[in-house]
Amino acid sequence: MASTLDIDPTFKHALKLLHSPHSDATEKIRNLLDELIKQRYGSGKTLINSLSKKHLGEEPLAGGSNLYVRKQKVIEPKPIPVINVDPDPEPMASGTIECIVSAPEALTMPPMPSGSILISTSDLEGNDEDDDVVMEEDKLKELEDLMCVVCRLMDVSARNRLVECADCHALYHQECHKPVISEADANDEENAWYCTLCRTKQTVTKLPATALVSTPPITIATSPSPTVSSSASKSTSHSKGNSGSSNKSAESSSSSSSSGSSKHKSSKSGSKSSDSSHERDRDRDRDRGERDRDRDRDRDRDRDRDRERERDRDRSSKSSSNSGAGGGGSSSSSGGGAGSAASSAVGTPRMSSSSAEKTPVAKGNEGFAAKAPATLDPSVPKKIVSAIPKQRQQLLKWNGWGYKDSRFLYQDGTIVFTGDRYPIGGKVSLPHFRDYVIENFNVDLSDRREGVPVPNEFPDPVPCPEFLQDVRRSGIDCTQNGEDRLIRCHGQTLHDVHMMRTGTFKRIPDVVLFPVSHEQVEQIVHYANRHNVVLIPYGGGTSVSGSVTCPEGETRPIAALDTSQMNRMLWIDRQNLVACFEAGIVGQDLERELRQLGFTVGHEPDSYEFSTLGGWVATRASGMKKNVYGNIEDLLVRVKMVTSQGVLERSLAVPRVSCGPDFNHLVLGSEGTLGVITEVVIKIRPLPQVKRYGSLVFPDFGSGVRCLREVARERLQPASIRLIDNEQFVFGQALKIPGGPLATVADQLKKVYLTRVKRLQLDRIAIATLLFEGHEAQVKQHEAKIFAIAKQHGGFSAGSSNGEKGYILTFVIAYIRDLALDYSIVAESFETSVSWDRCEALCTNVKSCVRKECAKHNIQHYLISCRVTQTYDAGACVYFYFGFNHAGFANPVTIYEEIENKARDEILASGGSISHHHGVGKIRSRWYPQSVSNVGVQLYKATKRELDPNNIFAAGNLIPIELQDSASETSCLKAKL
Repeated sequence: MASTLDIDPTFKHALKLLHSPHSDATEKIRNLLDELIKQRYGSGKTLINSLSKKHLGEEPLAGGSNLYVRKQKVIEPKPIPVINVDPDPEPMASGTIECIVSAPEALTMPPMPSGSILISTSDLEGNDEDDDVVMEEDKLKELEDLMCVVCRLMDVSARNRLVECADCHALYHQECHKPVISEADANDEENAWYCTLCRTKQTVTKLPATALVSTPPITIATSPSPTVSSSASKSTSHSKGNSGSSNKSAESSSSSSSSGSSKHKSSKSGSKSSDSSHERDRDRDRDRGERDRDRDRDRDRDRDRDRERERDRDRSSKSSSNSGAGGGGSSSSSGGGAGSAASSAVGTPRMSSSSAEKTPVAKGNEGFAAKAPATLDPSVPKKIVSAIPKQRQQLLKWNGWGYKDSRFLYQDGTIVFTGDRYPIGGKVSLPHFRDYVIENFNVDLSDRREGVPVPNEFPDPVPCPEFLQDVRRSGIDCTQNGEDRLIRCHGQTLHDVHMMRTGTFKRIPDVVLFPVSHEQVEQIVHYANRHNVVLIPYGGGTSVSGSVTCPEGETRPIAALDTSQMNRMLWIDRQNLVACFEAGIVGQDLERELRQLGFTVGHEPDSYEFSTLGGWVATRASGMKKNVYGNIEDLLVRVKMVTSQGVLERSLAVPRVSCGPDFNHLVLGSEGTLGVITEVVIKIRPLPQVKRYGSLVFPDFGSGVRCLREVARERLQPASIRLIDNEQFVFGQALKIPGGPLATVADQLKKVYLTRVKRLQLDRIAIATLLFEGHEAQVKQHEAKIFAIAKQHGGFSAGSSNGEKGYILTFVIAYIRDLALDYSIVAESFETSVSWDRCEALCTNVKSCVRKECAKHNIQHYLISCRVTQTYDAGACVYFYFGFNHAGFANPVTIYEEIENKARDEILASGGSISHHHGVGKIRSRWYPQSVSNVGVQLYKATKRELDPNNIFAAGNLIPIELQDSASETSCLKAKL
């Protein structure tokens, strides 16, 4: 059905009331629209009948807004007409969010071709296909004085109102005008506001004729609001009563400003001549093409974000006022964990939390009242749907590295890589790799020895009924399922994986806990101290130091505290470029969510797909792009850790503070021995405009090291610069996907060029891979300077494709160990950091040491190689890769560990460190006293006794077991004190 709705004075008056500041404007609009609705639909569909039952409890949204809010069921946002045609709306759910229901969100009235203008409502829920309204174009012209002259819309919101120019009387949305009209200018009652055209009075450069962007039919819709957790909604609802008056006061102030603007317009609306009006129209037309291009892309997104930002500020202020009134400065929550989680969910970073009645935690948790960041992103707080499920074994290997569907396999006479997650995947044949494995390791690829299947029987858990009773009473998810316990008993060391593949594990956790918030972690720590239960924090399970392995001699119950369900984005501060995340978020989830908002952390360790933010902090992790973004200690602004004595957290989120020892560094590298990391504030950066790869060829490894040293001296490091030795170069070439005849010819030409033109020896050359990020001009300049330095050391460019392949290959190398173990090869990597003057010598010495040890054990087929992965002003990080064929050896892992230990001794003797970023854990704890001195060990032990007097965080990391304080000794010491 199509009918004509004339724009009579009554309807036009109703539209004008949309911008009225008077308190009775809403009621007048409702009455006028009811008259129109009654004529068409009957009295049963009027607003007073269809809305009053649900919306009489509405209250102001924010200062300066005529919109209203109410409680509504959490559903997917859908466009709804301003006329409610559903007399029986769905009942409200317990979990609710606040959304806009009154004034239409977008009343689009663009210029259209001659003829009738269609107001489409056929796509709206609850409307029939023929339920359309036709309006004549000449009727709409009467409403032009109510439209924004840029976007031709009349919609308004709390942060995007229509503002009138005091000179030409044109209306502009705050965001449509360039520059954007600030809130201060929009609310300034004393000083008149002038648009850019009237303020400058300059001739606008004429733009080429541009076809205007076509606009859709006139729609009346609401914009989607991001879903907020139910706990956040409860907190917001609880705090409404304390802030209603402030909102009304703000509305009154905004109304006064709007009223003054309307009076000004009424007094001067007819004073301009037709000539000036035509001139003004021409100026507008000139601008419209450029503005329309920007408007269509940004208008809807920015309007939604501004609206949500205003809501978050209101919620934050309301929650703060409630906390101050009821808690006497403490951040306690009467609702236990849920209430505290709600406070975090609305974007306010709290310093410490405790609840005397509902949350039984240790004393010392009283914190500081912290202000929320001034510019919070409206897309958060947000619960992240992780790429890694809670039941990890559904997606990941239980006894190896990475995804189940991604692995190297020998089939049909060649080696392939399965799955499509990586560029090398898709079961593409790798014949060069097959030949390399056979030649260098002398293996029989027809003799595959796969590990044991997932066991059906598991060790019985050590009883802890009282602990489990308290945990379950508090609503904390937990399980004693054998498979879940087994999955979380190990990391990714060679010892761990071999133990799983052979079924020789000895100690697994007795229970797995899945807290969902900081408050639940506080409860768990309290219960663990009460019932003498050991807690081992578990993040992504990628540790290569033995840090999550259960101590075999521990007789107390062991609980694996899995942080995977604590993965919310709590808030993002765009202005200060910082963000707060819960510690359980996985690296790939963190980066994906930030990229959707136009940001990046830039922290990319090799384990980035599976490791967690909390794990990065606990091990002092480093990423491949640290040259631009920094290591984790550079990215960390503030961290929250739950200890047995309370919550340890710095009260300020500032770039630097001179306030005694920095306790952030007490948490960094603590490896789960002092407490549980729950929330982390980190730096973020805008996404780079350009991402470019590159590669360099050097005559030998030493020339490459000297080049990297010079690049570091000049502080010209790109996002990533890594140097591989000849052994790794040959290994990488074996992983190349073979091409056709032309590719074979090209490879031969490259060899001729390297050997005859450049006169290089293929068995000595070294390769550097580069990654540049930044602005185009900056990247070009960076490339030129680095290539010039490389030339001084005999190096030259080898193209971008080699650099990209080398960089991406890093994420695939870890899968090779699983293939190796299938064919009697044990392999592992270890790393160190060293000063520049000792870098090359250390690499030579460690390789020589490994070769001697292999000869001593009669190992004939092995690989030892190295690469420089990160560079600094004073030194570099060096990785070593070592593997050998253990056919005929009864205890291959023991032999490997003996050789690696000898290599570690040589590293320390050559001036290297115990670890650059893998951490200490258990397998490197023997060298910890040598690295930090006896005084350092005693200082750590004193800190441990203070923060964990009952030794419930007894993972056994950092300090050798013979130097650790037992729980009984700690109790005795406390008694003496």
